[in-house]
Amino acid sequence: MTPLTGHFGAATEQVQRVAAHSGTPGHILKVLSPHAGNVHGMGPGIGRDPRDCHYWARERYFYQAHEAGELGAWSDGPLRPPALLGVTEAPDGAVTLALEDVAELCERWSLTDYREVAEHLGAFNGARLLAPPQDPPEWMSRGWLRWWFSSTVPATISALRTLPSGARAAVADVLDPAAAVARATRIWRSRTALLDRLDAAPVALGHLDANRLNLLRVSPDRTVAVDWSYTGMEALGADAAQLFASSAARLLIPVGELGTYHDAVLEGYLAGLRSAGVPSRVLAGVPAWYDLAICLRWGATHLFWVRRVADPELLAVLEERWWSRTYDDAAPGLVLLGDYLAALTEEVLG
Repeated sequence: MTPLTGHFGAATEQVQRVAAHSGTPGHILKVLSPHAGNVHGMGPGIGRDPRDCHYWARERYFYQAHEAGELGAWSDGPLRPPALLGVTEAPDGAVTLALEDVAELCERWSLTDYREVAEHLGAFNGARLLAPPQDPPEWMSRGWLRWWFSSTVPATISALRTLPSGARAAVADVLDPAAAVARATRIWRSRTALLDRLDAAPVALGHLDANRLNLLRVSPDRTVAVDWSYTGMEALGADAAQLFASSAARLLIPVGELGTYHDAVLEGYLAGLRSAGVPSRVLAGVPAWYDLAICLRWGATHLFWVRRVADPELLAVLEERWWSRTYDDAAPGLVLLGDYLAALTEEVLG
């Protein structure tokens, strides 16, 4: 077995790749636990209630519902989850999922890859917009973006206001904490209007963590999505927003071309929605919902890392699992990312 590294969900204790042996095909073992450590530290930790954003068992129930056909037909769509091969429960409550090991075509994505995967997400959301579950199961998330915004933005503002001197020195070349507090506070004070606009968007079943690391290109017309721990009913545009902004926050998108990638993801997403039969009157609202979801999810929270840079252990987690590079190497990109998201948020706030 080979341990896998990278950024994992709040309830994930470990992920391992198991090589094929004795007639057993290679597969992935993913251990979910109500006792996990929430390595990314965003949000209030591990959820034990199905209504929580970080409900620890949601992914287990998603895979079982998918395998049982309870979430509708997926075979003809361009996006699917890996196959569930087995579930094992441990005495301490942890659950191990045995999942199909999916090989990806390429490690590095081009602009075309982002556009085409966005189209697959649009087709997925669009099909489920037209035929949503009649009665979403208890384990499925609802209002995920609202929960995330309300949980992370105040914490981000507080962290920026109370930065110790060591952290202020470490981020001095990357951002002005006072200006960052002002921007984040403006977002927070606009929350009623922003969330009212979100509530006006149609909802569909979404993945809700569709960043580059959770999306595997297996062919030009097929994408496999992993890590379904947030999945639920959410505003149209949220999956496209996460594909762009969360990938950008991990510095996986060229920071000098953020505007180009933003537009390509939106273009592909609209094409996927259109292919699923979403009517023009709905498509007309998608660009605004897309930017709104970026603002709510990452307009302030992209600065979650600021309070961690002065702590060697927390910084090491960021460097290994989030940026895949040292902080010094990440800093120039973080400046450009912050400037881009600040400008986009100003447009959303009007």
